[in-house]
This record gives sequence, structure tokens and C-alpha cells, in this order.
Amino acid sequence: MSAHLFVDESGDFSTRADSVVAGGPLLRGDLPDLRARLESAMPGFPWPLHAAHVNRPVVWALSAYLASESDGPQDVVIRDTLTELRRLANPLLHTALQSLRAGRWPTVPNLQALDAAMWDARPELMRDLANRIQRARACVARLGGSLTEQHGVVMAAEAGWAGVDVERARPRTGHEETDRYYDVLLAAIERARAVAAEATCAHLLVTVLTRPVFDPVEGHFRGLRKDDVQSLISGLPPSTCLVDVQPIAAWNADVPSACVVADLCCNAARRVLTDPVLSLKLAEQRLQGACGFSLRSGRPPRTHLGAAFPAGRGPWLERADANVWPPAVAPVGIRQWAWEQAMEWLEQVPK
Repeated sequence: MSAHLFVDESGDFSTRADSVVAGGPLLRGDLPDLRARLESAMPGFPWPLHAAHVNRPVVWALSAYLASESDGPQDVVIRDTLTELRRLANPLLHTALQSLRAGRWPTVPNLQALDAAMWDARPELMRDLANRIQRARACVARLGGSLTEQHGVVMAAEAGWAGVDVERARPRTGHEETDRYYDVLLAAIERARAVAAEATCAHLLVTVLTRPVFDPVEGHFRGLRKDDVQSLISGLPPSTCLVDVQPIAAWNADVPSACVVADLCCNAARRVLTDPVLSLKLAEQRLQGACGFSLRSGRPPRTHLGAAFPAGRGPWLERADANVWPPAVAPVGIRQWAWEQAMEWLEQVPK
């Protein structure tokens, strides 16, 4: 039996002021009609769905307007929003509608500018549109919650608070943005492999969405390659579950639907896992409420959350040095949920 991890990331890896995550759905078996079910929850948008766009209230108004353009929008909120946008930012509105009519997403800066204009002028309309986003997220969460326990989501973040300086045990490229990405990517794959091994899966297939990474040999950014991921996992300790890296997935109309789920889940996870004092239990509850997928499996059930620890800050090191169980409260600078998940998996970590 095999499992399949689909991985995306979220956050600004170029600045320590922002929290970052990597992860996505861990599936055992196919999910039929996944794209249709996602598009049903968020109808009228270009494919692939993208969290950075669907989180913008104005785009919901634009999509609804185009869906009923032939008869004129019947929804008062949509009608009033379009009227205001024509008055406030007609050139930006025209550009955004052109993109959507062509089946493309408008640029995020375009939508940000339209959102800002509407929040200033008609916040009551924006609140109504924001409520529609929440209802759509609830539909996606119900999709995840309707699946069997064979499927779950794995998510990893940095153990340290945003803004905390990190000393890496294994500098990879010498480029901060890329090294941060590799840290959380490896933590996600390592946790997924552990979860799959507990489920007696012999193989873990890993599909990672493309992103720019810095190549220290070539001296510039380029697209992520399969061999980058293979090199990353080559240092993992042995396991009964073998990792099989799949071709890097491109973000286009042919992207696997599970990669779209990874994008939506990562966006939700970054909002949850940034909290430095949140317990593991609350982190799991909030993330499961947001994405619907299970965050525990095995006997006894173990968490699917993982974390990339700064060098010398992991609780297993503290136990090895002092020959005692680490304290329940995370040290200063370490997120509480990250500390607790590491202690839960402590017996799995090589001493």
C-alpha cells in the first residue's frame, strides 16, 4: 500500500517577519470528482482555484457579476459593489473583468487595490462579501470532513516565532529564502513519511508544486527540480516507508486537484500556526475546522503537524543531553504547538 503527499507552501520566505508553512493532503487512494467538488464550493472562478485570489472579497462580486451578466445581477450587494467600483476605480475594474472573462485570475495587486477602495467607501458591502468567503471555506472544510480516515492533511511550519533568528543545523544553499523553504518542506515530508509508516504504507509518493529556488552553483533563482527534493530527503534516517518523489507539478490548468487543496490548506494553516502560544490540541482543532481533513492517525493517534527546529533547540536534544523528559512548556522563542508535537513523536526520533 502507498500514500501520496501533495505539497504547496504559503508565506513570504524572504522575510523573517512572516510565518511560513508547507504541506498538503496525504491521501491513500483516489478522490474521485475532487475538482468538481472544489468548483462547486467556489463556483465561477478560473481554474486552478488559488487562495491568494479567492481570499479577496471583490473577486467574489466580480465573478457573480459575470455569471449573471446577460440578465444583469439580481443580487443587491453585487449590483451596488459594481456601481461603486465603476465610480471609484473604473480602469482597475475593467482590467480585472477582462482577465476573468478570459478565464484568468486578475493580478493580486489589482484585487488589493479594488478591495482597499471598497473597504474605504462601502465597508458594509465588503463585510457581506467576506461572509461569502467564510461560507465557501466551510464548504471546502465539509469536503475534507466527508472523507474517510484514510485521508488526512500534513502541515509543517517553523518551530521558532516569526522574526526569531535561526541557526540551521544544515545550511543548504546559503540563501535565506530558499533555505527556509527547504526546512519546512523537509519537515512536511518527514512527518508524512512517519504517518505513512505508522499506517504500514511501503511507499510515500510526494508531489511538490513548483516555486523559485536559489541555485548556489548556477548563482541565480530557477524553478524547483525533482532532484532538489531527492537531494533534500537523502539525509533522512532509514524508514520502512520509502519516499518516491514525483515530477514537480506546474501551477496551470493541468495541476492535480489535490495540489489546489494543498494551496487552500496551507493558506489556512499559516493563519493558525503563526500563534506562538497556541497548544497542539487547539492548533489541530482550528486547522481541522478550517480545512476539514483529519490531523491525527495511527494507534495511538499521532499528530500530522510537524516543525522545523533551529539547531540545538529540539526537545529530543534536550532529553539526550539531560537524560530527562523535556519540560511541557516550550522554551522562549519556540511555538508551543511545535514543542508539543515534537515531544509526541519523540520516541520516533533517533537518539
